[in-house]
Amino acid sequence: MNRAKGNALIFITAFFWSLGGLLYRMVDLNAVLIAGVTCMIAYVIMGIYRKSMRISLTKTAALAGFCSCMTNITFILANQMTSVANAIVLQYASPIFCLLYECLYYRRRPAWKQMAVIGMAFGGLILFFFGKLDQGAMLGNLFAIISGIFFGGVFFLNTLPQARPSDSTQFAYLLQIAISLPLLGQLSSLNQEGMLGLALIGVLQMGFAGITFAIGIRHTDSISANLIGILETIMSPLWVFLAYGEVPGTYAFLGAAVLLGAVCINIVINAEPKAKQKEADFSDTKA
Repeated sequence: MNRAKGNALIFITAFFWSLGGLLYRMVDLNAVLIAGVTCMIAYVIMGIYRKSMRISLTKTAALAGFCSCMTNITFILANQMTSVANAIVLQYASPIFCLLYECLYYRRRPAWKQMAVIGMAFGGLILFFFGKLDQGAMLGNLFAIISGIFFGGVFFLNTLPQARPSDSTQFAYLLQIAISLPLLGQLSSLNQEGMLGLALIGVLQMGFAGITFAIGIRHTDSISANLIGILETIMSPLWVFLAYGEVPGTYAFLGAAVLLGAVCINIVINAEPKAKQKEADFSDTKA
């Protein structure tokens, strides 16, 4: 599988993630309990895909799974303490941390093109939520930043040679299930719409997304995957608009255009070295 297919699978992952904004409206439960129950469903789906419920963990896979779990937990805490817009924007500072991890691990300086694209994407994200951002509660904003730190780790760790994305994803599911166990008694209050919502979140946003992420992340780089993942934020309001007629503002359209532009530029930049290598190989063959 080549990089283009890897990027396509990460885009499909972002699509599944984006359904959460619509599906979570169907479920009136504690967010931690929703995460736990839907992870039970997703764990089974991933196990069926892999034809095994067993998990084989390396240190890297365990750390990636822990980062994935903590991304969700800290994001839930952030949402409870600050505005949704603040939580999303600060969490999606994750490509900055992803770049930092790469530079520290590979002991290299960041390329100016990478910094420019990440800056452009982050600027587009701020523009998308312009007017909805506020000072928020300091602790909530801090949790959102911590969520971004962990989220960047999810992308970086799962692209390392010793990574096992399928195992780390299932391990993350197990951690979230364990955290939700004390709240299982609340399920008795759930109506039919809520049960359908839980099932759809578990199958689509968690299960199918886990599979496409685990496959795609092995065939692209961490920063590209992280930038493509941000597209979730501009797809989610689209589904809400189609279902409930909530029209995004002008700034949202401008921000979406900038964000899409940043992702496209990044894909082109990453394709350039391969294109030049192919030209060189072709020249050598002719010679």
